[in-house]
Amino acid sequence: MKILLVGAHGTGKTTLAKEIVKRYKDLWLIDNIHREAKRDGFKINKTNDIVSQIETVRRYLEKVGARNSFISTDNIIRQTAYALCNKLPEPIISLMKELCYIEREHFANKVFYVPIEFPLEKDGVRNKGIKYQKEIDVEIQDLLNTYYWNMYYTITGSVNQRTNEILKVSGLKKLKDF
Repeated sequence: MKILLVGAHGTGKTTLAKEIVKRYKDLWLIDNIHREAKRDGFKINKTNDIVSQIETVRRYLEKVGARNSFISTDNIIRQTAYALCNKLPEPIISLMKELCYIEREHFANKVFYVPIEFPLEKDGVRNKGIKYQKEIDVEIQDLLNTYYWNMYYTITGSVNQRTNEILKVSGLKKLKDF
């Protein structure tokens, strides 16, 4: 199973992914790609740095290409939304959109959209500004409707409600309630 959690920064994707992995231990968690890239000196945030964009995509593809079963909070959809909002050059945007097709066909069985429902959590990597993150959220929705229209689900509610919905829709057996 290849599960993508998609949403703006701070919407709780990592929290959900960790809950899923606790309950379904056969999934590999792919997370923190941007944090790792920032630690390694790449510019992550409101930036149009092409090298950083390509590096985060490379790291993501390396990780998903090595796994048959995973849940990922980092994905091409999100990276494309940030590239659009950061106004990267058109050739990069076109490449990112092409990668959305590749991701859909090869690296996604189920896609879950996590909308902005609660105050965004600060992680020290992305810009916490609500206006900017709402712009990201709009781009994510547009990308989902364009490239993933028949395979994504919007999940809302508490962490437990969202987690159980992901398990149910994905066909994963719930190990236990928390």
